Amino acid sequence: MPVVPTIDASKLRELSKKLGEIDAALKRQVGKDIKAALGPLMDGVKNEVPQQAPTRGFAHKGRTSWGSTKIAAYATPSGKTSIARLEIWSTPNNVAFKIADLAGTRNKYTGTRRAHTRRGKSGLINVGESKQYRSGLGRGLVDKLNEIPLSSGGKGGRYAWAGFLKHRPKLVREVERVLDEFAKMVESQVYRGS
Repeated sequence: MPVVPTIDASKLRELSKKLGEIDAALKRQVGKDIKAALGPLMDGVKNEVPQQAPTRGFAHKGRTSWGSTKIAAYATPSGKTSIARLEIWSTPNNVAFKIADLAGTRNKYTGTRRAHTRRGKSGLINVGESKQYRSGLGRGLVDKLNEIPLSSGGKGGRYAWAGFLKHRPKLVREVERVLDEFAKMVESQVYRGS
């Protein structure tokens, strides 16, 4: 059974509060150091995302064209939900990235169009279930994307989340190292001041 390291957020908020009481600059430095620790993780996750379109279907100039991947790191040592987070997107838009990364996380592609009703120019149109699409483009896209398996048992993305999970243990170790250093500083400040 794997051991998953965790960080007690309430203790972290307490540390952040104490740092603020002792020295506000020290508190800001914790955030900077955590953000610096995210640097290698950012690069690692970014390297998991293809810089070229993973399928020909994204190689065009339209809304679903493949863009360049961007990633940013944020550190909030006193945050209520997270102390560190990464945001990843692509420019000029992130539609293609979201499609490629997350396609299939909600349900499996079956090749069957479900029956549904939609609004057309002349009113409501009933669309029946169909076993076949007019072109094989949808099936081809899915087959190509499925060459890279989804992460987290099919619930997580192919690129970003998979990359995060791969590099997460190192991130946790680095953040714990930063926090340990600052906890020692706080302890020495408290003992020196008493």
